[in-house]
Parts: sequence; C-alpha cells; structure tokens
Amino acid sequence: MSIIALKKVTMIVPVKEKSAFLSSLQALGECHIISLKESNQLPINKRSDIRAESAYEALNFLNAVKYKRHQLTRSEDFDVQAITAQALTIKNSLRDKSDKLDFLNERIEQMRPWGDITFPPTQTLRGNYLWFYRLPLKHMDKLTGINLPWQIVSQSTQYAYLVIIAPQEPPPDLLPVARIHMGALPMQELCNEREQTVSEIEELEAQRQKLTRYLLLIRLHLAEADDQALLDYVSAQSLDSQHWFLLQAWVPRHCTDELTKICQRYDSALVVEEPAFNELPPTLLEQPPALATGTDMSLFYQTPAYHSWDPSKLLLASFCLFFAMILADAGYGLVLLVIMLGSKKWIRRKTKGSAYLLLGIALSFTTCIYGVLVGSYFGISPAPSHWLAHFHILHIKDFDSMMQLSIYIGALHIVIANAMHAYHLPHATQKLVPCGWILIICAGLLLWQAQSSELLVFVAIALLVAGTLLILTFSSMRQTDSFKAHIMRFMDGAIQLSGLMSLFGDILSYMRLFALGLASASLAVTFNQLASDVYSSSSGLGLLGAILILVLGHVLNLLLSLISGLVHGLRLNFIEFYKWGLPVEGQPFKRFKRKGIDNE
Repeated sequence: MSIIALKKVTMIVPVKEKSAFLSSLQALGECHIISLKESNQLPINKRSDIRAESAYEALNFLNAVKYKRHQLTRSEDFDVQAITAQALTIKNSLRDKSDKLDFLNERIEQMRPWGDITFPPTQTLRGNYLWFYRLPLKHMDKLTGINLPWQIVSQSTQYAYLVIIAPQEPPPDLLPVARIHMGALPMQELCNEREQTVSEIEELEAQRQKLTRYLLLIRLHLAEADDQALLDYVSAQSLDSQHWFLLQAWVPRHCTDELTKICQRYDSALVVEEPAFNELPPTLLEQPPALATGTDMSLFYQTPAYHSWDPSKLLLASFCLFFAMILADAGYGLVLLVIMLGSKKWIRRKTKGSAYLLLGIALSFTTCIYGVLVGSYFGISPAPSHWLAHFHILHIKDFDSMMQLSIYIGALHIVIANAMHAYHLPHATQKLVPCGWILIICAGLLLWQAQSSELLVFVAIALLVAGTLLILTFSSMRQTDSFKAHIMRFMDGAIQLSGLMSLFGDILSYMRLFALGLASASLAVTFNQLASDVYSSSSGLGLLGAILILVLGHVLNLLLSLISGLVHGLRLNFIEFYKWGLPVEGQPFKRFKRKGIDNE
C-alpha cells in the first residue's frame, strides 16, 4: 500500500440530526473534514491537533500540587467538564489573589519607614495633602530651598524619609527624586487586608488540594474531552441553514459504502465525486505495520502531494545505507545490534515499538555489513592473512575511491528521485523535464570518467545537449499561440535550467558520507593508539588507563557517530532527495475520529 485513493463527499443532513450524525462520522473515523467557512469564522486553534485545552490546563494545575489526596478510581457523578471548570476557576482566583498579595506586600514595605500613619481627613488639613519622598542623604541640602512645610519622619544610613504638606502635588523638579505613591489606606488596614488575602489563598489551595482526588479520573476522561472538543470544532466548519446543514469531507475510496449507510440512517443526501484536476486532496499514507517507521519518516519533513508518490520504502533503504556509511565500523554496528536485541521487550511496549525495533535492527545490521566491507572493527583492520580480510574491498583511507563512491551514490539517489517524479507526473510532456535532469546527471558522470576516451566524451556531450533541450523546451506549460509566447516559454526553460548549479551542489553534498565515515574511523584509530601508548608507558596503571581510554573513547565516538548518522542520514533524504523527487508539498490526512473507548 502507499497513497490511498480518496473520494470527495458532500453530505446534506437535517439540522436536528447534526449532533448524532457528526458523532457517527467521528465513530467511523475515516473522514478528513473540508472547512466550508472562512478561517476567521472558525474557533482559534494554535495546535495541529484539536484537543480539550481547558482539561489539559486543569490537569497540569492540579498535578502541580505537592501533597495529593487519595485518588478516586470511579465516581458515578463525575463530570470532567464541571471539574475542569472548577479547577480553572480556582486557578484564576489564585492568580488574582496572589497578585493582590504581592501588591499589598510591596505597599506595606513601602510605608514601613513612615510608620503606622493614619491619614487625617482633608478638612483637618484645610485642603492640604501629605506628599511622601525618599531623599538620599547626599541631597539633604536641597531641603533648604523648599518653601512648603516639611518634616523628616525617619532616617536610615542612606535615605531620609520626608513628608511635605501642600494643597497640590509639588512640581517634579522640587527634589531630585520622584515622590512615593502611598495610597489612601493606612498601614493597619493594609495589614488587615493582607491577612484576609492570605486566608483566602489558603482556602483556595485547600479547594485545589481537594480536587486532586479526581486526577486519575481526569486522565481517564481526557480522551472523552478531546473527542468533544474535536466534535465542536468540526461542527463549526459546516454550512447551516434553518433546516439543513452541509458538510464536505475526503474519505478513502473503500469507506464510501459505510458512509452511505450512515447517511441513509439519518435521511441525508450524499454526493460522491472523484477529485477534480485542480484540487489537491490530503495525503493518506498507509504501509504494513512493520514499515510504519517509513511512513513516519515520510511525513516528518514534508507530506508528499496526493498526486505524487510514497517514498517510505526508498527512505528506509537509503537511510540505512547512509547511516552505515557514516558509522563505518562493524564493531559499532554489533554493539547497536546487541543493544536493540537486549531492549526489544521494552521497545515493543511503546507505540509502533515493533516497527522501530525492526528499523534499529536494520540499521545495526547494515552498519555491520558496511563495516566488514571497509575492514573496521572498533578501528582495527584485520590482518591480510585473516579470513575477514577477504571481505575488505573498500578502503576508507583511499580518498579518491571513497569520494567517487559517495558522488556515485548521490547521483544515483537524485536520478531515482527524478525518475519517480517523472513516472508520477500526469502529462507526457511534463515527464520529459525530470528525464532531462537525469540525462544531464549521466552526462556529468561520463565527462568526469571519460579521461581520454573520445567515444565517452561524445556520448556525454550528446546526453548533455539532449537533457538541456528537454528542459528548455518542456519546462513551461504556456500555449505557443504567438511569438511572445514562444519567447516566454523559452525564458521559463532557461529559468528552470538555472537549477544546474543547484544540482551540482546537491550531488556534492553526498561527499559528507565519506567525510563523516572517515572522521569516525580516524577517531577510533586515534583512541586505539592512545590506549596502546598509555599501556606501553607503564606496566601497572597503564592497563587501567588503556582500558578507560578505550571504553570512554569508543563510547564518545559511537555517540557522535550516531548523532551524525541520524542528522545527516535524514538530511540527505529530506533536503536533496525531496527537492528533486517530491517538489510539491501536500497536506496530511487528519482523521475525524474518536480517541476514547466507548464504555457501553
């Protein structure tokens, strides 16, 4: 299996049956809903998956409590929506009370140098007010120029706490510092209000701790909350009238019969259509369970377009090869194989664990084979008389040969990408452009290896000219109904042909396989040599030092090689290969389905 063929369905359903109909579609789990409304009319969704954000927020809020109550495993009247609302209400109240407490603490600390001041009524001061300043001692001389009544209430080692009496706020340039905002409440009232706020926070925390008994039930009902959130989101994407609502979706071809039965059950109209030529349906990739990792890799960087092809199997094969060339050591491959086999029970318990276990074994096995071919076993090469030397056919320190091998692998990889792209293009003339790039790649390889062979040079030039003409001629889909159209068509081809330098750079990018493999092998040899030197220098601690260098050195080298193998092994597939084989990006198929399990 690869890209599943889809049908476009249009459903007209009575409004009174909307909730039940959408629930049946969600239970079917085979529809990709097409939104019939503008994006600004839909609920805001910042995530790729629709979920009950409020329930997750409440769960995280309650889970942060240090001392939790005994967990309830069942409750007949448990309502996840009500508990979620209660928890979020407590969270908002706690935030408000905490902000208020911070403000009161700051205000009390601010008033403390002036003491427990009780502000007199305005009439007592005959229309005057108290204005407070914290004046640095070095500016005490500024007080002599003040014509208003003032008094120093207290003094510290750095500041004098000053009160000025005036009917209006003194001008800003009266003192070199701004006035202190004390508010209208005296110290005693602020302290009383702080005590009340602390008491309210403690009460809210007690309510929060009480709700922690429902943590297990909230987790069990998260899927139910997610299902309802998705149902509400999809419900907002239909077009509704007074009596009917209209809904469109993409469904796999083999599911139309089941959808027909659902529509018949709710007295609904159903129209099934093939995708139009100018439509781009979502892409639904399906592979056997053992190859699920290939599907994950295909969708990780870019979703293939619906009318394109499924690169899953080819990605798995090329990734294993590139990973092995970067590690370039049979000993490292054997270590990985032992680790994978030793942890297979743990891996299989994970989602798609069997598929990822199979991928790990394939990577380890491929690394072992390539390591045997380059004759590297933890950086040690077998002696010429050893039977393993018969399989040592690649010499990683033969720079010319290994560079040629990397470039040939890169050229083949991009040729396959163009060939697959050409095979799946709908029009015969469109297929000729990727074929032109294939001819140019072959011409470049022949010119590189031609040396003094006039026949190879002639064939290479012929292929180069043919490839160039194909790209110049068939890159544009313009109608040639005028001289200007011919010129514009040629210009489109010239612009397309400007990708020649990009093609050259992409093929050279595969030289990183040789460079990283050489670095891994060189580090292994270096650690072996260091261990040998340490062992030879001392008969006692030399053995211990040599063992530590070998173990730590090879572990470090293996970790670095693993990172390089993963990053660059995937990069060559996603950047260089996708560029030529899958230039058009599609959208992933998002199933409208339930996460939960029915309790009926």
